[in-house]
This record gives sequence, C-alpha cells and structure tokens, in this order.
Amino acid sequence: LAIHFDRDDVALANFSKFFKKSSDEERDHADKFMRYQNKRGGKVVLKSIEAPQNSDVKPIESMKVALDLEKKVNESLLKSIEAPQNSDVKPIESMKVALDLEKKVNES
Repeated sequence: LAIHFDRDDVALANFSKFFKKSSDEERDHADKFMRYQNKRGGKVVLKSIEAPQNSDVKPIESMKVALDLEKKVNESLLKSIEAPQNSDVKPIESMKVALDLEKKVNES
C-alpha cells in the first residue's frame, strides 16, 4: 500500500509514509517472532499471502483492510500464546509483540 499511495496518479504522501512505517514494523515483528520460534525449537511455516482484490485502493478502504489484517494477526498471536507450552518455555517476546499489536489496533 505504501507504494500504491506513492504513485504520481494517487499522490497521498502521508498514507504512503504510514503504510511504509507499518510495513517495516510488521516485518520486524515477524522477524522477531520467527527467531523466537527457532530459539525454542519450533518450526517456522510460511504461508502464501493473498494478492489484493483491487488495485485501485481508496484511502478509507486501505485503512479498513489494514485494521482487519492487524486484528487477524493479533488473534493468531494470542492463540499461539495460549497454546500449551512446556513449563520451562516462557513466550515473553511473543507476548510483547502481541501486546504491541493489540495497542496499535486499539489506537487506530
């Protein structure tokens, strides 16, 4: 979305900046989460990301899609935290990422 809003025929610089920053943060969270899984003996399984249905995204639609995606990611993280864990494994970093995401969703 950052690139979409940066196009010369769209030219919404602040939307572009917002989505670029969000993308960078989410990539960082994903990296931390995958590294955490590896440290704890887990296996990272990456799945496909569905391509956007519409290439002519309106600003309000993009915010709704972003919020829905944040909620979905947050729910997945919370489920992974609630999953049975070995007693010696404490998913502190995972919880921090989930709480950061929940805060971000609530601020939106």
